[in-house]
Amino acid sequence: MYFPAEQHTRQTERLMCVKVADDLNLFQLLAEKPSTAHELARLSGAQDGLVLRIMRVLVATGFAAQAGHHRYAATPATRNMTLPSVQAGVRLKYSKTFTRSIFYLSTP
Repeated sequence: MYFPAEQHTRQTERLMCVKVADDLNLFQLLAEKPSTAHELARLSGAQDGLVLRIMRVLVATGFAAQAGHHRYAATPATRNMTLPSVQAGVRLKYSKTFTRSIFYLSTP
């Protein structure tokens, strides 16, 4: 059982992994063909260790599938993340303007 603060932290970690995966174009790369973490790192310009950690979270949350040792494949969620409308939503959620607006609106 998780405490509310821990649940919030875990949700934030998952969302940040989705954001980083979007920034690195991992969803698009996986939608094109199954790849190893090393291939994804090379194609995205990221370090192998970072891609491995991001992929663990993406697999655990259904945004990718494990297709072997350090090998990953697309799921329907992966393909959804390549849609321009979904990408725009992810980018809006993490834009500075949107974040500041939410903070301003939530301040008494």
